[in-house]
Amino acid sequence: MQIEGDVPLFVFPNPATNEITVQFAENPSGENKVCILNLQGKVLIEQIADNISMNLDIEEISKGIYFLSYQGNEGFAYVKFIKM
Repeated sequence: MQIEGDVPLFVFPNPATNEITVQFAENPSGENKVCILNLQGKVLIEQIADNISMNLDIEEISKGIYFLSYQGNEGFAYVKFIKM
C-alpha cells in the first residue's frame, strides 16, 4: 500500500469488503477528518478522527478503487484501497 503525504497511517484490510480500519502511528490531536473518495474525487464518507484507531463502514459503497484521505493538524495522507 502506497501512502502519499506526511502522516504515517495504516489502512487494512486491503482489499476490504464491509469495513476498513485506519490505524495512526500516534493519537491525532485537534480537528482531523478522514474521508473516502471515489476516483472522481467525490467524498462518499466523512468522519472525524479522534482516536489512534477507527473503523469505517464501507458496506454501502460499490466495488472498486477508492482513496482514503486524512487531513489534520499533523498534516495529510492519501491511501488507495480496493473494495471487493
